[in-house]
Amino acid sequence: MVGHVMRFVDAIESMKKKLEGGLIGDLQVATIEEIVNGPFAHPRNPAPVSDWWFDTSKSGGGALLDIGYHMIDLYRYFGGESEVDYTHLDYRFDLPVEDGATLLVHSSDSSARGIVNVGWYQQTIFPRYNFRVLLHGSAGYLSSDEFIPRSLYSYAAKEATKNILRRIAGRKIHFLSYTYFYESFYRELEHFFDCIKKDTTPAVTATDGLRTVEVIQKAYEKYRKAQKMRCT
Repeated sequence: MVGHVMRFVDAIESMKKKLEGGLIGDLQVATIEEIVNGPFAHPRNPAPVSDWWFDTSKSGGGALLDIGYHMIDLYRYFGGESEVDYTHLDYRFDLPVEDGATLLVHSSDSSARGIVNVGWYQQTIFPRYNFRVLLHGSAGYLSSDEFIPRSLYSYAAKEATKNILRRIAGRKIHFLSYTYFYESFYRELEHFFDCIKKDTTPAVTATDGLRTVEVIQKAYEKYRKAQKMRCT
């Protein structure tokens, strides 16, 4: 199993069920984006950013590989196998790797198209989190903003209270549920352990990981070719 943790976010699972249930008809356009501070996030104990982040021989790439990997997987999750039409990479910080990327993609097995937008250039300050998925269908639309709690503080308080009551009642508590987004890590691991116990195939396979990396590789190649053409 490959760690495509965003698939286990409650909002994403709800959107997937509604899409498969035909609520918005056939998917036409998907916009998927996440802008964070990447390696520049402030750790609890301040320390310099590790050099490997900016060494492509070790990291393989920048924001496109780091954040784009999960966003492209989400596009595949909703729209199926994808091909890259256009790639733009940003180098705002003049680093050896890109600090932002925007991709235009299309599905090879449907009429769906998509926009994937990722970046390392924005500081993430809780409770705001710059992540969203917008699905436009032939009969309506879905937005992750409709499913994500409006106030993560209120949500955390409610979930913490529920866990206290569950513990008092002798029931299993929902680990990390009060964090909302971080709960997906627990749910991902829980699914993996369940697959081991029952000897079943994981919802996210090694093939999913490979296909996503192949899309990223094509995106890098398309950008390099475009840059060469500009120079000639």
